[in-house]
Amino acid sequence: MNYTKLLFSLVFSLMTVIVFGQQQAKPQQQRPNQQQTPPPVRLVQTEKVPVQLQQADSLVGGTFNGRKIDKLIGNVIFKQKDGTLYADSVYQYKGAESNQLEAFGNVRINQADTVTITGNHATYNGDSRTAEIDGNVVMRDPRMTLTTPTLYYNLNTKTATYTEGGVIVDPENRLQSRRGSYNTVTKMLDFQQDVNVTTADYNIKAQNMKYNTLTKVVYFQGPTFIKGQQGDLYAEEGTYNTLTKISNFGRNAYILTKEYRLGAINCTMTRP
Repeated sequence: MNYTKLLFSLVFSLMTVIVFGQQQAKPQQQRPNQQQTPPPVRLVQTEKVPVQLQQADSLVGGTFNGRKIDKLIGNVIFKQKDGTLYADSVYQYKGAESNQLEAFGNVRINQADTVTITGNHATYNGDSRTAEIDGNVVMRDPRMTLTTPTLYYNLNTKTATYTEGGVIVDPENRLQSRRGSYNTVTKMLDFQQDVNVTTADYNIKAQNMKYNTLTKVVYFQGPTFIKGQQGDLYAEEGTYNTLTKISNFGRNAYILTKEYRLGAINCTMTRP
């Protein structure tokens, strides 16, 4: 009898161990509302493209304004992506600032063989691909020429900005303003402050104006005075096509001549 009880006790203990082991080995089921931890996000860093020296007559190491530099002298050429910088001499800063250049004498920046900027002096940041050019600055693209004392140019956005007065000349018109910007992709000029546009037929003055060097259309908002040979016109918004001579004016528009003054909410005028 004791042997029988002992046998049943051993069998029961063995079954308990087997069942417990199966429960432990069984994977846990995910609850319907339980959120899984997302995999770690890997940050992809953009590789910094260095400015690369293409040519120089000589190289001298030194210190400029307390910073270590390489001074390149004579027919210096640096290149980064589609941009190329030429100068008589260039200071290239060392270490972490190796993408920083300062150029002197006969400075010229060319991008993709379409935009050319010349000046007496320039600083170039290769990390942001921006340049500040000063001293008799002239910018040219196939559609216009811009002259200004100082110009800021972004090679990434292909946009030029000036804040000390600029004059833009294309085959049809002459435009000038205190401040402005030019997008070489859209061909749109944006003028602010003391804007003056001279065409073959009119002289236009305003504080804010845009001009497309591709379509030759002037866009203006705010008080605008247009002086012509046959009379003067005032409007606070509108467009003027310098090729077709068609004008569309709105907001308090009126025409003033020696004989009469004609006012209208909106008007369209074509010069013969």
